[in-house]
Amino acid sequence: NATSSRSHAVLILKVNSKPEDGRGGLALSSTLYIVDLAGSESTNPNSSSTAADKQTKREGASINLSLCALGKCVSALATNKLHVPFRDSK
Repeated sequence: NATSSRSHAVLILKVNSKPEDGRGGLALSSTLYIVDLAGSESTNPNSSSTAADKQTKREGASINLSLCALGKCVSALATNKLHVPFRDSK
């Protein structure tokens, strides 16, 4: 979104190793996921009664609910839960 200061970033780092030729050993593999989720916009505490600040607060609350739902999904997937609550974000 070109007009928003909010953005998300995902970095996936995969590392693979294999034993040297002629030597025994195990091939190893690992994946590291680094996720940066944008937070809500901050509002000006001195002008919290303006319509724009109220709208920004509503948007921030909505974003935070969505991020919370995403966190629940990631947690369920990471712990191999049978149920992934992907419909919790309304």
